[in-house]
Amino acid sequence: MKSKETDFLSIVCKPYSAIVSKREYKKIKKMLKKSSETELVDYILHIHRMVSFINTAPYKILITATMSAGKSSLVNALIGKEVSEVKNLSCTAKIHSIISKCFDDNFSCKSDEYLSDTESLSEISPYESESVATATYFHGSLGGTRIIIKDTPGINSDMDREHKNITEEEVKNGDYDLIIYVMNVTQFAIDDDSAYLELIKEAIANKNILFVLNKVDCLNPERENLYDFIKKAQSYLEKRGFLNPIICPLSAKVGISSKCVPRGDIDYIDYLAMTRRLKKLQVEAYYKQTFPEFFFGEIRADERLKVSGLYYLERIIMLFYMGVINQ
Repeated sequence: MKSKETDFLSIVCKPYSAIVSKREYKKIKKMLKKSSETELVDYILHIHRMVSFINTAPYKILITATMSAGKSSLVNALIGKEVSEVKNLSCTAKIHSIISKCFDDNFSCKSDEYLSDTESLSEISPYESESVATATYFHGSLGGTRIIIKDTPGINSDMDREHKNITEEEVKNGDYDLIIYVMNVTQFAIDDDSAYLELIKEAIANKNILFVLNKVDCLNPERENLYDFIKKAQSYLEKRGFLNPIICPLSAKVGISSKCVPRGDIDYIDYLAMTRRLKKLQVEAYYKQTFPEFFFGEIRADERLKVSGLYYLERIIMLFYMGVINQ
């Protein structure tokens, strides 16, 4: 006859049986036998949260843009670490799915669909497959959410026209809940943007779409007005059929630098200079004035993230995720 302790341990361990091997299951059970009551309660809460997380359907976000709009920088900023390669060229050569983890265990794993047991990711050509996946914890407002971010190749690459085909196919297949289109504030009205937006408009049907006006740190607040650029972007998008577009101005570079130390390819002096420019451009004021129903009262958050605009973008994404915003 089983003891009450054995029955209790079986109940505690049961959720593990569906997600680990029998060998690991036995190890976990053995470990829990040596645990205190408080530790067992912590394990129970941890397990139930993890199983609930796994059983929740992921919310898929497709991030796309023409070349050099800062798309991969935005992906890195949202996640809070550098998982997408950033260069001033079309460096994303395949669909890169970044899968959120339930807990921050300081560990990220990456796999390629054609990666053999003897190869490392650095040893294979980026063109050998059309997709790669990374599992990691998202730092910031998206942390602990069941989200998959899909980073796509730039569609106007001179290096490889296949990039365009890969991305357009991903847009057309509709395997996402929200599409984020990234525009470079210094060149958003280029012909490539116009042609690609036309394709997106035809493909998205009833999908939600969010527009990011990136690289606003490049504007000179002494000579340029952020609101003028936003109005131009709004007019440009409405002429292409996107009525009442949600436009989020930000600096992905300052955003990722605010989350991470060291600050990657930006030194501290440049970081402070860009932050000062963003304050003068009144990025934070734009969000509070444009979306008063979303951002009201005192907002507790890192001031640097609010100044960069990244905090507000993350909160708007969360509103889509929770179903509060549904276009």
